[in-house]
Amino acid sequence: MIEEVKEIIAKVLKIDIRAVDSIIKEEEFSSFDSLQFLNFVIELESKFKISIEPEEIESINNFDQVINIIKSKTNQ
Repeated sequence: MIEEVKEIIAKVLKIDIRAVDSIIKEEEFSSFDSLQFLNFVIELESKFKISIEPEEIESINNFDQVINIIKSKTNQ
């Protein structure tokens, strides 16, 4: 699941997958503009076949939160 989320980040930001680790470590979700963040959420929902509520979207500000939301919705 972690690698899949990294691939989505790379796709949305149009960066090399190897650059994603630094974004995650530095918790730079500020690298996303609002449209990229929306696309990120849509990609997550599509990939994992989940629905992320607006309140959950607003609470996302680091990679661990993304993983926790996915886990809670997929029972992983």
